[in-house]
Amino acid sequence: MKGKMMKPRVVVSMLMIMALATACGGNTTISQDEKLAAAQQTLDALNASVGGDSPAPTTIPQSNDNVDPSDGGTSSGSNDDLATPTSAVSRSSDLNNITILELDDNAMAWQTNCYYIRQEMGEFGDGWNEDDHWFGSEMSCEMAFDLPIAVSGNYDIYLAATYAPDFGILQIQVYSGIETIGLSNISLYDPQIMPTGEIFLAKIYFTVGGTAQFVVYLNDKAPESTDYKFGLDYLKLVFIP
Repeated sequence: MKGKMMKPRVVVSMLMIMALATACGGNTTISQDEKLAAAQQTLDALNASVGGDSPAPTTIPQSNDNVDPSDGGTSSGSNDDLATPTSAVSRSSDLNNITILELDDNAMAWQTNCYYIRQEMGEFGDGWNEDDHWFGSEMSCEMAFDLPIAVSGNYDIYLAATYAPDFGILQIQVYSGIETIGLSNISLYDPQIMPTGEIFLAKIYFTVGGTAQFVVYLNDKAPESTDYKFGLDYLKLVFIP
């Protein structure tokens, strides 16, 4: 049977310890504890210079960089948070309180008089969540989306959309089983194509199993706009404990 070879580091360590013990053996002024301590220091120094059998574990520090969603932070197009679809949407201290509804990924509850399609936005720069939005057009277009409510309570609702030179003016309503909040004259016109950032819409109470719906209606445009169109990126629902 073949004998096992000792690791070079162990052999060298043993030789160094034996040499040290021999050198100290004739010196009666050095105690046994001092000899052992000197040998251990030599071994520790050798181990430190050669390296251990396994690498030191890597630790990843946790970030406490939180953003208050009430300040209406804008999306930066990265997937730094959420929990979010992976986007740089405003963070809260508890990501479980935030729901991101990517509108082009969720089926509409209903629509009337609309042309609509998912549109890639990467060619226009950064800032859109998942680099796309839900495009709609036609005068008097109306569409609705059901909102996923997991816990009854108050919610802050934010909309991220798109500015463009041919976009119109939206009328928006948020329905719950208790109240309806309407917002008018949200103009998406701008000479440049760019994301709006997060627009605060309302604070509203939703109940699990009750009505929870977001409705958008296009019936007007700014004089400078060249058409009746719009683009919706995502809705953000922030539960208020």
